[in-house]
Amino acid sequence: MINSVCKCDGSITEFDDKKIYAAISYAYSDVYGELSEEKEEEIEQITDDVVDTINFFNDTIHVETIQDIIENRLMESSRKDVARAFILYRNERTRVRERNSRIIQAVMNRANPNTRNDRSNANVNERSFSGREKEASATIGKMIALDYGGLSEEVAKAHKDMLVYQHDLEKAIYGVHNCLNLNFQEIFTHGFKTRNGDVRPPTSFSTACQLYAVAFQCQSQVQFGGVGSIHTDIDLAPFVKLSFYKHYADGCKYIGHLDKDNIDKKISYAKQHSLSIEDDYFKQDNEIYIYAIDMLNKEGLQSAQGLYHNLNTLESRQGSQVPFTSINFGRDKSAEGRKVSEWLMAASLDGIGKHHLTSIFPIGIFQYKEGCNANPGDKNYDLKQLALKSMSKRIYPNWCNCNYSQAHEDENNPDTYFATMGALAGHEHLYIKKGNGTPIDMSIKEFFETIKTKEDIKGRAMQLYYNKSPLDIPTDINWRHKQIKSNSGIKALSGVYKITYIPQDVSYIGSSKNIQQRVRDHKKDIRHTGGLDCGLFFGDANIDNYSFEVIEYTDDYKDAEKKYIQLIPNANYKGTSSKFYKNVGITKGRGSDTRPNIVMNPNIPQEYISLEDFDYKVLDRNNQWVKIKHIFKNDKMNTPLMMHITYRENDKVYTLCCTEDHPLWNGERFVRADNFKVGDYLYRADELALEVVEIKYHTDRVDSYDIGTETGSFIGSDIIMHNCRTMVGYDRNGLGYIRQGRGNNVPNTIILPNLGIRYGICLGDRTEPDLDGFWNAFEDTLKLTEKGLLERFAIMVQQKPTAAPFMYQNNTIQDARKCKDNVYESLKHNTLAIGYIGIAEMCQALFGENHVHSKRAHDFALSVVKRIYDYAIEASERNGLNFSCYATPAESLCRTALVSLREQYGIIDGVTSHEYLTNSHHVPVWEKVSIFEKLECEAPFCKYPTGGNITYVELDSTFVKNTKAVESIIDYAFKVLDIPYLAFNFPIDNCLDCGYQGEFNDCCPECGSKNIQQLRRVTGYLTTDWHNFNDGKQSEVQERVKHEIC
Repeated sequence: MINSVCKCDGSITEFDDKKIYAAISYAYSDVYGELSEEKEEEIEQITDDVVDTINFFNDTIHVETIQDIIENRLMESSRKDVARAFILYRNERTRVRERNSRIIQAVMNRANPNTRNDRSNANVNERSFSGREKEASATIGKMIALDYGGLSEEVAKAHKDMLVYQHDLEKAIYGVHNCLNLNFQEIFTHGFKTRNGDVRPPTSFSTACQLYAVAFQCQSQVQFGGVGSIHTDIDLAPFVKLSFYKHYADGCKYIGHLDKDNIDKKISYAKQHSLSIEDDYFKQDNEIYIYAIDMLNKEGLQSAQGLYHNLNTLESRQGSQVPFTSINFGRDKSAEGRKVSEWLMAASLDGIGKHHLTSIFPIGIFQYKEGCNANPGDKNYDLKQLALKSMSKRIYPNWCNCNYSQAHEDENNPDTYFATMGALAGHEHLYIKKGNGTPIDMSIKEFFETIKTKEDIKGRAMQLYYNKSPLDIPTDINWRHKQIKSNSGIKALSGVYKITYIPQDVSYIGSSKNIQQRVRDHKKDIRHTGGLDCGLFFGDANIDNYSFEVIEYTDDYKDAEKKYIQLIPNANYKGTSSKFYKNVGITKGRGSDTRPNIVMNPNIPQEYISLEDFDYKVLDRNNQWVKIKHIFKNDKMNTPLMMHITYRENDKVYTLCCTEDHPLWNGERFVRADNFKVGDYLYRADELALEVVEIKYHTDRVDSYDIGTETGSFIGSDIIMHNCRTMVGYDRNGLGYIRQGRGNNVPNTIILPNLGIRYGICLGDRTEPDLDGFWNAFEDTLKLTEKGLLERFAIMVQQKPTAAPFMYQNNTIQDARKCKDNVYESLKHNTLAIGYIGIAEMCQALFGENHVHSKRAHDFALSVVKRIYDYAIEASERNGLNFSCYATPAESLCRTALVSLREQYGIIDGVTSHEYLTNSHHVPVWEKVSIFEKLECEAPFCKYPTGGNITYVELDSTFVKNTKAVESIIDYAFKVLDIPYLAFNFPIDNCLDCGYQGEFNDCCPECGSKNIQQLRRVTGYLTTDWHNFNDGKQSEVQERVKHEIC
């Protein structure tokens, strides 16, 4: 017996046979008009037959099954005409039902030209044909992702609850990825193919600029985010030469009147030797040279202008959207590279179009680097001044800090910002214990080799002659120095010996088959070089300052040597047993004062060993035993440059050997080793300051090692230092810090105010925030974010290379050639970003004041961002992928999240009372703070979101003309605060009738026209007019407070 019916939308309703009668009656009426008694009886009979058939089913039947039964019953009767009418009636009901469905209604809403659009992207025309089509398609994609199994219910619910936001959700079901730094070397070497043809490699600067724009356009069609180049000046510099050679050849022909053979020989020689455009070879005939340079400058400027115009007019996406492009420049010190930077900034200054308006794209980024362009005297300092001039008129370029402590650069390979976040030479030592065992002292190299061979760690017991509570180590160890023989009477026998440098009380333990001969060799080297031939160097040739002792004569001298190295406390240097301890300081004449030109090979993989399943511990900067999470080794051919940092400790001199990017504690924060100078201080674990007395570069290749700890710090060779970190630049899948051809797969963003409201005081149900509840919920949220990113990644890597032919056919993404049936081999190198928004509102909700005004709130906020950073590292290690912390530059999300929170909690002062949420960790735009107060508030956060972050300063349009003042702000932000990425905002208003540019309100002060354009920046890029922003961003623009010096 049937009790209920399942409707087409999945809902259940009570069975009612009157609806069957009504449906059949409609079909009869359509054929016969007004129904007679006879016809009504026929209808009743058919209805009874249908109900009898339905009752053979149990409990619930689908409405479509009922309609099938009616249709079959009518077809079996003599009323075929009624059957046809019923079929038409059924189809019409289906169309009405579909027309009224949620998806169709949503699509029709998007298709309606009168519908108010969301303006989710200020650079998309959502009212255009393609814009409406784009939004309609996006609506369907989002519904499928959230409600029809595109993503898991758990991840979909987190998005709906506005806890973890899925960016570009409509792309999820298709597996499209976010952004990419194009591998232009591939394009410029091989040309590229599109569906309808192919393009040859460029042979001049002008054609290279054209291909640059076209490649950006093509790439943007196979992803949803931005496209960029990490070194446009280096990319284009070779084509400056080629163009110059052509102009020089023309000069030889028309000015020098040389014949073709002589011209060809000249150009062939220049190409063969890759001569610079400033080479004296070309200046032999000054008139020809001047002509060639003049023509080159003309071509260069026109080509750069063409590049800017193309990138603002090649509408490659729906909604008249141009590619979101970024170009980096300013680092290439070659004559050709400098020309590229000059021309790009000249084109930016010139503007685009009839009225020379500020270009929206590309986003120009000036790469600030000490020793290159940061300071007077640097070769490219003049380019910095040109960048300041360009920025003061056009807002661009932004400023990228290449001295940022997390930058990880190898200057010798522009594609490779490869390093290891610092690493140590193998002989530097650690204090290690396993479980609750006895702490031992062993070299980091020996620890790595021991772990690799799965042996138990062994070494001499840890001996610290300083103490700082609460050190958890044995303090009553009574190790005795065993001395058997004196300086004289050394025999020509095998055994173990000790040489002590008396002024520093540092000993070398060695062994030999003939101790007598070996000691003679040592003495000879001391007299001639001031050190031992085994590498121990004191710079002291006075033999009286050394003592020579035999410890034991024995045929088993190798094993005996190992034993005594472990037992003798002042044996601080290596013997042939490869035990390494604290290094005696090098002195003048060892190493190099200048940075060697050593090129790394980033293709050599790092040896990485996870220790998550083991209980190895090391001392950290607080003298607490903390878990070692992993250890790795870099091959000597892929190790960043090594440095000797010599320091004084208790009137003795020692040397620390580490990579130039290794983070060491300077008393206030961790800074790169190459930022230290003589007179600075390293710090011992008990906070004793150790003066740096000498710094040298290591000129030899050596392997390097580092560990990862739970707290991020550890004690290495008694010095406080920081361990390795995985960041956006670093690829754990083989590419290291190569960034060319890599990007971000997708970000997810945590809506922090949501948690702040739930566990804070803002709702009035508590007087103190429930911080335990917050941290527990936050940890669950991080897990949800990881789950969401992995789900998106799983969909992406299932795609075939044919889904993005330009990218995989032309190898613009790394390892495209390895992708056959799926694209995992390429996308594994990209990042998965854990973003965050609303630090200010989170703090306001929790504590009643934001992080600008409260140290408590600021410290708490910093700990939240640090936890995201640490969790990203953990997720990377857990999944073998590249997770990163990301300061989300939200555009539509700032409004979308605000609206959702208002629906859930209402309007809360300082939390949901504005029309938007504040991006990432930024100071709210309404706060009246000085330039330096804003920078100093945000700077501590910047070292954690290595997946991307930007710092803004809002200036008056007149202040920005003072380029010296602006330069001092940049220098302070980069050199003192270690901010990675900086940009300045100020109004740029244009009259589209008379061309007047300045800052004005509703009409042009020159001609009175209201046909004006008011440029403002939103989330990193400009838009032609700030009224194109969504309601939230428009409100933000109106509330922005200008920052002043004080």
